[in-house]
Amino acid sequence: MKKIVLLLLFIWIIPVICNATISSGCTAYYSFNEDWIDGSPSDNTAVPLGNPLFIEGKKGKAIFLDGVDDSVTLGVNNFIDQLSISFWVKFPELPENWQTIISRYDETIINDTTLLKNSFYIKVLGKTNDHRIYFAVSENGQQSSDIISNISIISQTWYHIVASFQEGKIILYINGEKENEKQTPFQQLYTSAVPTLVGSMYRNGIESKPFANMTLDELRLYNRNLSEFEIQGLYEKKSGPKILDHAPKGMLRESISYVDILFDQPIISKLFSSDDILMTGPEYQVIAVDEPEQLSNSLYRLGFAEQSATGTYTIQLGPHIIDEAGNEMNQDQDDINGEPEDIYNAEFQLNVLPDTVLIINFSDHIHDDDSRHIYETLLEAGATVAYVNLMTEKHENILISLLTNTVNPYQQVWIIDASTQDGKFPSALTAISEWFLEKNDRHIIFDGRIRASYWIDQWETKGQLLTDNYYENLKINGGGLLLATDHPDYHPDINSICDQINISRFGNFAGYKTVQTDNSCYLMSYPNELGNFLGTTSRSSMVPYGKQPNERHLFCVAWNPDNSAKCSISTTLTPLIPTNFSSKIINNNIELTWSPAKPENKVSHYNIYVNDQAFSSISSLTPYQTNIFNTNAQITSLQAGKTYYMAVTAVDLSGKERQDVFSISTKFGSPKRSSGGDGGGGCFLDLIWDINSID
Repeated sequence: MKKIVLLLLFIWIIPVICNATISSGCTAYYSFNEDWIDGSPSDNTAVPLGNPLFIEGKKGKAIFLDGVDDSVTLGVNNFIDQLSISFWVKFPELPENWQTIISRYDETIINDTTLLKNSFYIKVLGKTNDHRIYFAVSENGQQSSDIISNISIISQTWYHIVASFQEGKIILYINGEKENEKQTPFQQLYTSAVPTLVGSMYRNGIESKPFANMTLDELRLYNRNLSEFEIQGLYEKKSGPKILDHAPKGMLRESISYVDILFDQPIISKLFSSDDILMTGPEYQVIAVDEPEQLSNSLYRLGFAEQSATGTYTIQLGPHIIDEAGNEMNQDQDDINGEPEDIYNAEFQLNVLPDTVLIINFSDHIHDDDSRHIYETLLEAGATVAYVNLMTEKHENILISLLTNTVNPYQQVWIIDASTQDGKFPSALTAISEWFLEKNDRHIIFDGRIRASYWIDQWETKGQLLTDNYYENLKINGGGLLLATDHPDYHPDINSICDQINISRFGNFAGYKTVQTDNSCYLMSYPNELGNFLGTTSRSSMVPYGKQPNERHLFCVAWNPDNSAKCSISTTLTPLIPTNFSSKIINNNIELTWSPAKPENKVSHYNIYVNDQAFSSISSLTPYQTNIFNTNAQITSLQAGKTYYMAVTAVDLSGKERQDVFSISTKFGSPKRSSGGDGGGGCFLDLIWDINSID
């Protein structure tokens, strides 16, 4: 059989970020975090002249110019009718005479004639002008319109400067406040081939004295006007970006060649590189990571050579990844950006080795086509399989030896019971039970039909796909026990195992031949989509489900379409159902909390649904809130006296969510469960009254 695999895509739907426009119109951006990269789409790498140094800056690193011969050229940046320049600057000493901070200015002398090519420049004035900030622009390259700040600067102090030209007006901002503004007699700026220069001006095409002695950080040039709100955003200290999540994570059973990383806001993608990433493997060896690939405004893929070695892998990111306002990461949310504590640690485990499966066939006959078909399916799925046909005492001794082997233990044990023998091999039954109870996290699957002709002549189709799903789901969840049988004549031995592991017994025949499945549960959909129904030409035995005597919970994943209380397949493999869903009125808002759906590594995000009447399905509803990455939410703008009915769903990594839900209702802080119908069957059909008791 060619194995059908459902490819799990790691999908997040990214919310719109309010400050995403801060990079709009940015034609040059230099963070100076120990590189000269232009973070804008213009890609004008800065070129240092002299020996500028990288030192501690306002946000991460900055450049220090010594005032002797240091400057930085940014290439040609022409602006027509709008210009905004933003930067942080600090002067170690106040200059006696003026010094240029940034300019597009060249003074050329030819035959005693001076030719100016002046577009704009910003200076700090000297002592006689009280060390104020000066900004000048020109339309024709000769005459300038200028503006001077009202305040004087002092040494050893950071200042945020924004100089703007638009619609015939020049404006100067310092530390987020408008310092001065002035009308100009022109509407456009002079354009030329003169490069933009930091720390000096050109004379005859050469950087010339005086050179600025200063520390400069977060330099940005825009071809538009920055709003006062945006200027405040660049000036005010803000918490930097954090990583919300990564996927895949947890225990993985297939080789992997990438991890997706989700930020809480847009970052400067051009400044996010493999230098910000450290990946190590099981032997602590460093694994080379490709340059990050941007999938959406906040989602990135980190690619690397395919990994298949068993063990733990870690990926460290940051802390010098910056948002669009230039803030470094603040993963620990302590309002101090760029600390070692702000490094994000992603982790996952790989175990791509096949599970070892022990099939124990309780049969009155040596030849058993159905069990052999199951055995062959497991081999094709890649499992290492041992098959024991339990008919003699010798078989029993072999079986006990295999189950008690601690050197090479079995991850999965499959019981296929088609025997009318009653208690003939009690030691074997005890050994099976003890194997299961050795680990309290082993999962279990009950199937009341797989034994009967392998779902009645469908062993090459859905029967085989279903068996494949059983194996793969037990594998990715750490292994476990399958108990499979048919009609009640075959139940004595398998029910003896149920008694010993403290789980309810198999039930009587159910009078139906087709079962409805919950294909939002992984057991019915991974790696093979089985559809909404499994058909047979015979009847199925009923299996236990719900809260069990041993406190485990069995979820029904296939049931009688006409009576959801008659379950044919159940499992402890938890479906993606958030548990402990509760509400509370706080400050006139409804605060919702819940426990994570399990397995957590299969959850992309959560959605909240709100309605004015009880509901048990979300098929006709629109989410009140989506893309929730934690386990709480808030409902606001409440109406006095109104009752709100609410449900939470988990969306899996392929974008699916359960349509059948349970809702709770709240009216001023008094939550209660709604009747909301009978739940419609499925993994949670027995949870309307019992959801909070799920482990």
